[in-house]
Amino acid sequence: MTGSIRLKTLVLILMLPFLFTACTKSPESNSSNDSRADSTNSQAFDTEASIDTVVTDCGVVIDDKLQNPVSLRDAEPVIISDVLSSTIVQITNISGETELVKIAGITESSIPIEKDLAKETLKALNQAFIFRASNECTVMVRGVPASVAQMHTGYGESVAELLLKKGIVAVDSTDNCGNLALLTSCYQAIKDDAPKLNGGTISNFLWKPSSERNGNLVVLLNPSNATVMVNGEILSDSGPSNGRGTTARGSRPGCAYGRATIKVFDSSGFPLVFPNGDTKLTVNGCDRLEM
Repeated sequence: MTGSIRLKTLVLILMLPFLFTACTKSPESNSSNDSRADSTNSQAFDTEASIDTVVTDCGVVIDDKLQNPVSLRDAEPVIISDVLSSTIVQITNISGETELVKIAGITESSIPIEKDLAKETLKALNQAFIFRASNECTVMVRGVPASVAQMHTGYGESVAELLLKKGIVAVDSTDNCGNLALLTSCYQAIKDDAPKLNGGTISNFLWKPSSERNGNLVVLLNPSNATVMVNGEILSDSGPSNGRGTTARGSRPGCAYGRATIKVFDSSGFPLVFPNGDTKLTVNGCDRLEM
């Protein structure tokens, strides 16, 4: 992928804003207020009459059943009022009530740049439709309950599928409330076909279990200014050495990392590709390895 993909996100032209009211009315006016809310709800759907019924790759789970196609009239129109992460948003419904929603079937990527791209994609949506497999599907987010729900864009596209096709989120197989597990295999197939974002290829790689300086692990490679992660631990980069641009030092000897999984990111956060063609490498921490 080229660098231009980094912060560019899909700009979606969405339907006209919903009319929100959150004022207190007398009992006599409640029925008329409800009527206006229903009218606004209908108008929100009618702005895109051509997408009243939508078909997605994987469908939608409603009442424990997988439906495809599905009518947007069975959904709840909302505004995305805040984006907390690449899979969690705050929504405001047509009555002005706010709620946290975890997008069903997906979880955050472990790659920082992919998290950022997913968040930017969600911020560009503004308005959406919510399908609930069950009102009982909730998770705790920062100590606050959040609904687990399926989200579609204003044009009816599945948000989970959109992010999976970009390759910037992972599949969450733990979302099985309300029979959401019916989506898992389809979501995984989309993820498997997604393009892999990367920032180039690693060369002159050296895993040295015991350095002369202090006996701890040192990893050397090109390019320069790379971030080296071993078993989730970010090694300390001390700059160029021995003809290589990155010298990453561990906090302990290589053997202490056991069967170690290595990931490397460029200065912009994109994963770098090892000579074996993968963005991660598993090694025996005790053995010196040069590639």
